[in-house]
Amino acid sequence: MVMILWSQGANGVELGSSTLLESAEFERMKLRYQRCVLSKGRKMLDMASFAETVELAPLDCHRDLLKIKQFMLNSAFKSNVMDDLLAAIAEGVKIDLVNSLLEQTLREES
Repeated sequence: MVMILWSQGANGVELGSSTLLESAEFERMKLRYQRCVLSKGRKMLDMASFAETVELAPLDCHRDLLKIKQFMLNSAFKSNVMDDLLAAIAEGVKIDLVNSLLEQTLREES
């Protein structure tokens, strides 16, 4: 038996838990968070160590991650599932940040 949960989104459109993750608004919010972290990280690297930059850049953009959580609160996700999804988003962006900073460091050393 397959059960699909539905919820009414902030814009009044019904969103199933799977369609929420595929929505344009959700993708825009994730991209905004990613761009913020990468941008802050590139700027911080000039003033802080690599490890400090990886640690602090995501904190500087935490408000964007909270906006994603707020968006998800209007869905049918359980709280623990939302937390796991947010952690996965944050971890993926952190990996992107490390890769971006490594590229930047290698370019500067060349």
